[in-house]
Amino acid sequence: MIQIGFHNAAELLFQNQLIKNEFPKFKHLFDSWAMAQKVSHLKSLGIRSVVDFLNSVTKEDVEKISSIFKMEVNIMKTDLSAYRNIKGNIENFEFQLPLFNNVMDFHVYRKGEEVSVLINTGNQNA
Repeated sequence: MIQIGFHNAAELLFQNQLIKNEFPKFKHLFDSWAMAQKVSHLKSLGIRSVVDFLNSVTKEDVEKISSIFKMEVNIMKTDLSAYRNIKGNIENFEFQLPLFNNVMDFHVYRKGEEVSVLINTGNQNA
C-alpha cells in the first residue's frame, strides 16, 4: 500500500505526467503547483495546491490512482486546523516561538530578517 500525504504528494502525483493526464479536473491545481516551483514567492500557492488536491479527491479518484500505481493507495487528507504559522524577526524569534507539545512536522522559511515556521501539531488523519 502507498500512503500519499502532504509530505510526498508532489513527488508521487504532481510530478507524474500520467496522473496529470488522467485528472483534467485538477489541472488548475497541477498548473498552480508547477508555477510555484518556478517562482519562489508563490511557494504558499504550491502548498495550497497540494492541500486542496488531497482534500478534494474522491473515492473514485483514489481507485483511479490505485489502478495507475497498480497497488492500493491511501490518500491522507490534511486538517488545516492542525497547522500554525508563526512569523517573527530573526533577532528575537526565539522569544516569539511558543513551545508546542507533539510537534509532528515543521517547515522553516526565511526571507531576509523575517522567519516563518509552519508547525503541524499532529491532527492529520485520513
